[in-house]
Amino acid sequence: MVEFTEQQGVSVSDKTGWRGDSRLTIHVLSTLASFPSACQKGIGLASGASTRRQRLPKAFSVASAMRASQAATSTVQTVREASNILPASPQTLSRRQELEAQARALLEQDSRWHEGMRPANMHLATSPRQFKQLVTSAKADQLVVVDYFAPHCNGCRTLYPKLKQIAANNEDCVFIKVNTEDPGMRELAMNLGVSKLPFFQLWRDSDVKASFTANVTTVSGLRAEIASHKSCTDPGCAL
Repeated sequence: MVEFTEQQGVSVSDKTGWRGDSRLTIHVLSTLASFPSACQKGIGLASGASTRRQRLPKAFSVASAMRASQAATSTVQTVREASNILPASPQTLSRRQELEAQARALLEQDSRWHEGMRPANMHLATSPRQFKQLVTSAKADQLVVVDYFAPHCNGCRTLYPKLKQIAANNEDCVFIKVNTEDPGMRELAMNLGVSKLPFFQLWRDSDVKASFTANVTTVSGLRAEIASHKSCTDPGCAL
């Protein structure tokens, strides 16, 4: 058994846990399993200012002493860890708040990967009205490629550089990006049958001609779909 000394009214613990604060001191005057003879002579444990000796039964084994010693060590470690939990200083709190603010700023910036420079024929629709205007204002027989995405979609983000290259190589097409997390755009996407991201639709003359999913590993399929739905101006196309 391990006894704890109380100082300045600090309460003591039992074998199931501890209570008190960092002023709690633990006195283990003998290592229970250091020598077998200690099990026969008895082990002195501190109680207050004096040392009280307790005789152990002869049947007290070394294994029992080892278990008691391990329990004492575990309790000491628990108290030491708890005593290290101190209130943070104003300087520490200020530094923590500064780091948290920097982390939030980086996360916010990271979530805006879809903004910034893009080809002239690529537009970001931020409302259903703007989306309708972009689709209906396309020239007759002009192909409109609509990309449905979300900032948290890793597949969308990975595909975006490739999509910009495709848009730059197909200047005769109109590319529209729809952020499904924007207010009002989620409902629009659902009404248009968008089931997963990234999702693409090919429009011509205000009608949907094709709907499909694509990612960076199937970007060749996206290129093929665009090529197959583009209007052909070569005279041989009529053959």
